[in-house]
Amino acid sequence: AIMLVVQNELSALKLQKLIKQITNNQSADALAQAVVDVLSELKAQPHSTDPLIDIIVRYVYENYHIPSMNLQHIADSVAHLTPRYIGRRFLNVMNMKFSEFLLQVRMEKALELAKEFDNLTANEIAERIGLGNNVRYFYRLFRQHTGMTMREYKDSISEK
Repeated sequence: AIMLVVQNELSALKLQKLIKQITNNQSADALAQAVVDVLSELKAQPHSTDPLIDIIVRYVYENYHIPSMNLQHIADSVAHLTPRYIGRRFLNVMNMKFSEFLLQVRMEKALELAKEFDNLTANEIAERIGLGNNVRYFYRLFRQHTGMTMREYKDSISEK
């Protein structure tokens, strides 16, 4: 029962956000956009058939900014199992390595931050997503992920 509560907690928070937006929005367009936004957020969060992996995924989405995030951190903080076991289980369930998933989440968050806060520098974004101790690495990852530099990305979103 506790696992079900934990699994559904994120969905409940998203639905609360939608209800709050419904009560605050007057126009049909704004309401439709609020529904689309919340459903997109719910869809973006992977759900598996494995409660442990769901808990790990949720933990990563909530704590991606921790610079020391890795399998050892997950083993110590969340799962209380060996990092090797967690890594294999994660790969089997999610079809990607934990490190790839963490990087994907961090890059998603970097894009969100760059879009939402135009005044943030790449250094500040790197800091907020847990890569502040190695900004050059962040630049390289960002370029690999998007195919553009941070400046090019910000310029492309400001044109829209």
